[in-house]
Amino acid sequence: MAVIDLSRLPPPQIVDVPDFETLLAERKAAFVALYPVDEQDAVRRTLALESEPVTKLLQENIPRNPAAPAY
Repeated sequence: MAVIDLSRLPPPQIVDVPDFETLLAERKAAFVALYPVDEQDAVRRTLALESEPVTKLLQENIPRNPAAPAY
């Protein structure tokens, strides 16, 4: 069996896992983009409310572990 000298291997690339707030901002932006331009500002203001049901749904649908594959 061949022996592998691990010290000669390059260091592994670190996976950059975005934080919850970054993922939420991306989800909100994608949601806002679904609306006509003249309605987008109102939708942004609505999504700024923590009590808004759609905001809660967007928060809930962010994976608990963003590095894990989504099924």
